[in-house]
Amino acid sequence: VDGDVFCGDIDNCPSITNPFQTDSDNDGIGDVCDDCPGDNINDPDGDGLCATVDNCPLAANAAQTDTDGDGVGDVCDVCVNDPNPLCCCKIAGDADNSASVNIGDVTFLIARIFAGGPGPPCCAEGDADGSGAVNIADITYLIARIFAGGPAPACGPAGMGC
Repeated sequence: VDGDVFCGDIDNCPSITNPFQTDSDNDGIGDVCDDCPGDNINDPDGDGLCATVDNCPLAANAAQTDTDGDGVGDVCDVCVNDPNPLCCCKIAGDADNSASVNIGDVTFLIARIFAGGPGPPCCAEGDADGSGAVNIADITYLIARIFAGGPAPACGPAGMGC
């Protein structure tokens, strides 16, 4: 139909000529008709913004409101009023912000509580038992979780201080 010698059932851009079938992001949509040619998930939330520039790609937020300026849109930001993007408790119990819960988190909290070491980058993640405070209870909670398969850690309250 578009004159590029590819039949509509295999043409990655059936209504616009695309003779080389270029698809830079491998999403099955030819670059010449792809609204988001560098983004293979395009606009999953349907708000008119490509996922690569959307501050909340899985929840519609065309206005891109980001009250605390942390790069995460308000509609999907757990800590809307906290400018620290680490403080939205991505992984409960991950006190050292290593992207996993392990013995490193226990030693990090021991150093904090007993030796005056630095606080967790995200206090809500360091509060493994969800009590609203980072203390020895979090250490014992994590040890039970790691070595005995205890219950999964729960995030402390959003925006809590250490």
